[in-house]
Amino acid sequence: MGYDVNMIVGEASHDGGIFEVATLDMKKIGSGPLMERLTGHDYDHPDHWLYAGHNGYKFNEAVAASTETTLYSEGERRPNEVDKFVVDLWNDEIREDQYGEKLKAVPIDEVISLLREEIKSDESNPYRRFVLALALLESVKEGWSSSERMTVLFYGH
Repeated sequence: MGYDVNMIVGEASHDGGIFEVATLDMKKIGSGPLMERLTGHDYDHPDHWLYAGHNGYKFNEAVAASTETTLYSEGERRPNEVDKFVVDLWNDEIREDQYGEKLKAVPIDEVISLLREEIKSDESNPYRRFVLALALLESVKEGWSSSERMTVLFYGH
């Protein structure tokens, strides 16, 4: 994971799906405690994934070409190929990053601890994205009613 990394904070469902709450582009995160945790841990279980939802140009373009009656109601018209494509995109899942690696899920408390270590080790000049990530995670943990279900995914891009 020597490439850019997104940190995605979300609420985990019972089946491993993550409902995204916030995303922060961490860029390159170096070789400190956080990177050691991401590269030195077995991520075979549990398998976490993101709902792709309505992200991206292709989805929006396909929605514009489809009919509202087919997508959102019991219309009389049969779905065409574009309509089916839109529905498939809506139900899509992201299970791997752009490099074919599984998404790396780490409990929110552990990421907070790792970020504190990272910031402490660079006391004179901490990486600004670590400071922002720590503030984000602490506020999510404090302000989210189901914070025990909050998970942090790391996605290489």
